[in-house]
Amino acid sequence: MVRPPGMVDVALVDDEAREPAGPDAAARAGRGRPRARRADPGRRRRQQAAVAGALAVVVALAVGVQAEREAAAADDARVAALADVAGTVPSLRTPPADRRGWPGDRSTTLVLPDGTAVGPQPVDGALRTVATAPDGTTRWVAPADVDAAGRGAACEPAAADAALLTCVVPGTPGVAGPTTDAVLGGTPDRLLVLGAADGRVHEEVDLGPGTIDWAPLEDDLVVARRVAGTAEITRRDLLGGDAWSVRVPLPAWVLARHLRVRVQDGLVVLTGPAAAVLDADGTVLGTWTAPGARRISVDVRTSAVGFAVWATPELGTWYDRTGRAGVRLEGAPVRPAVDDGSVPQVLLLQDGWTLRALDVVTGPLWERRMPQAVPARLDGLVVLDEGDELTAVDVASGEVAWSRPLGACWDPGAVVTDGVRLAVPDDDDACARTVALDLHDGTERWTAAVPELPDDQATG
Repeated sequence: MVRPPGMVDVALVDDEAREPAGPDAAARAGRGRPRARRADPGRRRRQQAAVAGALAVVVALAVGVQAEREAAAADDARVAALADVAGTVPSLRTPPADRRGWPGDRSTTLVLPDGTAVGPQPVDGALRTVATAPDGTTRWVAPADVDAAGRGAACEPAAADAALLTCVVPGTPGVAGPTTDAVLGGTPDRLLVLGAADGRVHEEVDLGPGTIDWAPLEDDLVVARRVAGTAEITRRDLLGGDAWSVRVPLPAWVLARHLRVRVQDGLVVLTGPAAAVLDADGTVLGTWTAPGARRISVDVRTSAVGFAVWATPELGTWYDRTGRAGVRLEGAPVRPAVDDGSVPQVLLLQDGWTLRALDVVTGPLWERRMPQAVPARLDGLVVLDEGDELTAVDVASGEVAWSRPLGACWDPGAVVTDGVRLAVPDDDDACARTVALDLHDGTERWTAAVPELPDDQATG
């Protein structure tokens, strides 16, 4: 074979044959390469501990946030459960932005569970009943004949699901007769049942001369009128059908405007110089008339286990839910500004300068000096303004749960409660702050400036 020009001889060498194997082969193989670090068990444990600590912090924060959310939800549920107690205000868990819903709030706007606001608003120069969505858009305007007087209606939920509303449309005042229910001139008030979704009128009740009062009873209405020397009390369906109607005799001199009707603790109560108590089925449990010529009002107090009647100011009688008379009540009833009806078998009575607690079944429980005011009776506690101290007392035992000194800024009329906390005047130089106290232990939850009136009620 002829060798081509430029060809060279190349020798192929096996890698294994390049250097002989031997005990120093591994050392030679490592020459010129970075030497691997020896593992540090302590450093690894420190890293693992740091990671575990960080994870623990994250988990603790998450658990804390979840616990706060659950506590806030539970607090909101407690406040919501007491929302129907007369005199309670919206939640005081945090300082309120304004005094909407507080005593003295002149707002007639109803806010439904879905956030829709229903109330009088100006439309074409007159007040009309308008439903406004949370985004500010108008959902409906009540028919023109609903607001014929141009004054708007004050509405409340008529049923538990708020699908229907009861709205009182004020008429124009006339001149009442001195000894009769007749009215000269004017137009009567009207009670309307409106659909919450569309404002459609489902039912209308004339509240003209002779009408005593009306009140909701479950998902029905109770309407009372003076008819031929009697109080005719009727329970009617929201859409117009009557469930029952009862007539209670009245003295000839008692007029419709002397009387009132309320529904409380499932009982229908007619009060005034003449009084009656009926159960939800229309059974009359008793009637009473104030004695003598003074024509004072008969006082009726209800509870979940019965009711008490004072035909004279300082002597009453307890009755069970069937109308059977029980213990005699010596002393006038104590009237807390807010009362949730808890511990219903215990009555608080004012006997001269003494406050007495009486169990209607077992008898007297405790007594103490009569306070200057009673801002609240809630969840088994009664809160007493004792002049120099604000004291919370267990209704059943008379034991003091907590007390707090009162200073120069104290004003019992400025106390409000959401049923869980009390907001009371705080002592500062300008008397311009309020402090929230836990109902059960009196601890301070927050302090803040006294909230302003709502914007739509503020005056220059």
